[in-house]
Amino acid sequence: MQKMIDKSYQGNARPEADFLLSVLHQTGYLVRKDINKAWNYCRRAATNGSFIAQMTLKEIIERADQSNPFFQASLDWFVQAENCFVPEAWHHAAVLLTLDCSQRVQNFDKILSLYRRAADSGYLPSQHNLAMHLAARGLHLEAYNRLQIASEAGHALSRFNMILMQFDGTAPVRNIAECVHELQRLSSRQFAPAQQKLAELYQEGVCVPRDDETAYKLYSLAGAQGLMFSQFAVVQMHLDPNGQFYDQRRAYFLCSRLAMDSYVPAQFLLAQLYNFGRGTRCNSSKALFWYHIAAGNNSVDAKDWLKQAEQFSRN
Repeated sequence: MQKMIDKSYQGNARPEADFLLSVLHQTGYLVRKDINKAWNYCRRAATNGSFIAQMTLKEIIERADQSNPFFQASLDWFVQAENCFVPEAWHHAAVLLTLDCSQRVQNFDKILSLYRRAADSGYLPSQHNLAMHLAARGLHLEAYNRLQIASEAGHALSRFNMILMQFDGTAPVRNIAECVHELQRLSSRQFAPAQQKLAELYQEGVCVPRDDETAYKLYSLAGAQGLMFSQFAVVQMHLDPNGQFYDQRRAYFLCSRLAMDSYVPAQFLLAQLYNFGRGTRCNSSKALFWYHIAAGNNSVDAKDWLKQAEQFSRN
């Protein structure tokens, strides 16, 4: 029975038939359950243009479960596939290769190729990520042009990074007044990265008049959307004795939450708050605990503090 079904569908030599055979072997319906055969039929169907088969392989890599025996083979399929109807799968494959720190340098050309394929298929997040990788290689003109394509299609993060390139001087054009206007526009639309950048400008008085109240408001808005840098900036403003928001107890409370959320600068700062009794009582044992936590998370400041404390104790 199984041989008859296999031969019958194979004789059709169509991707739809291959995918159906994949489902039959995966479920064990009418044929013996065979996961290896199921995956091979699915791969062949994907190669021959079956959209649903490609979506199946995409689902395997999206789960990023490397215990799955077909994870690597599915990832390799997308790395090599020139004909793909789900460009977001190319994008996801590029992200997975980027996350592999041990092979990132060796995989760089593969990553660029995957992002290019997905970007040229109209997938905006790939257009953005490709631009960031090009910029990292110093190819700023191409990076800016890629960001512009995505920005004109409505991708806010690409527009934001075009602004950053103008600020740091790597863009082919520069109009700071227009950049500030764009930041304000994006900020009014609750785009957190723009709120954070604009807050920095107001706090430092760069390109705009210095205004701590506006900076605090923008940091708070960005922090409410989960940007830890902004949340930490609010903590630091509460610790400024010359600032209008000086409130050590509030700083301690907010810093504690950030430290518990594994934000390393907050872990080091919390250790100092305990060490010097700012916003809370002095507690040397808690201070030492948080210094060690921060150092364990590669805080250079915490490591230096522990080293100096050890040298002092020896003397």
